[in-house]
Amino acid sequence: MKRALILILAIAVAGCGEPPATPERLSTPVRAATEPSHPLPLPAFDRLYNLGILNGASSVRVGMTWGDAVGDATPGVFPRPPGSYENSDLPPCLTEPEGTQPYEARAWQAKDEGFGTILYSGKIAVAIHELDNTTHDRVNEILADHTAVFGASHLFNFDPKFSDGTLTGTYVKYWFWQSGVASSPGDQLLMICSTETSPDKFSVTTAIGWTPLMEALGMAPDVAVNEQRTAEEEIAKQRASKGPNPANSSNRTGS
Repeated sequence: MKRALILILAIAVAGCGEPPATPERLSTPVRAATEPSHPLPLPAFDRLYNLGILNGASSVRVGMTWGDAVGDATPGVFPRPPGSYENSDLPPCLTEPEGTQPYEARAWQAKDEGFGTILYSGKIAVAIHELDNTTHDRVNEILADHTAVFGASHLFNFDPKFSDGTLTGTYVKYWFWQSGVASSPGDQLLMICSTETSPDKFSVTTAIGWTPLMEALGMAPDVAVNEQRTAEEEIAKQRASKGPNPANSSNRTGS
């Protein structure tokens, strides 16, 4: 499933609009939380954390540069694979209606993998890595890697119903980590979203970012819970129309 660049850089996937309910659109059911506010909020990068998107022993964190992430000058965390293409289009929800744009987008997209960033003053404010057409075992491996480094998913100053950082579902599951500690919550969120796009095929998206931008892009728990509900309903309808029983999903709670 080749998609039009990963979610933060593709309007139909990242948000700022209502995409049609096709399997491609449902593979990452997140979009803009609200209409954009102007002027846009801007990160200060005054406190950095170890929370990040893992790839082996390395990670992409808020405050790094695009070159750090993809390896323009040094070995990168998510280097551009041969045959990938680049994109630099900002989603409208992070675009000022006039004047100088505070944010910059950079991303690469391969056949079943993509990596992208939203940059402010050359530093990463949001980064996203996505795998399509992958397996349930790979989803579990990604989750286990992040849990081993950052502990069980957790949130501190969101609605108490999200305190364990999980949103479980039949087809769509989320895990969230918040930077800082309970007595001093940080302003960054790490998200993993797993979606069963077809029987035994999954899309998994991992994102790290400054919380106000994660909220704006629909990648925070109070927004994701509504996106999850919509996606679950649409996927169930599609499965029912094709004959398979949605109860046979391998992404059921507890699987």
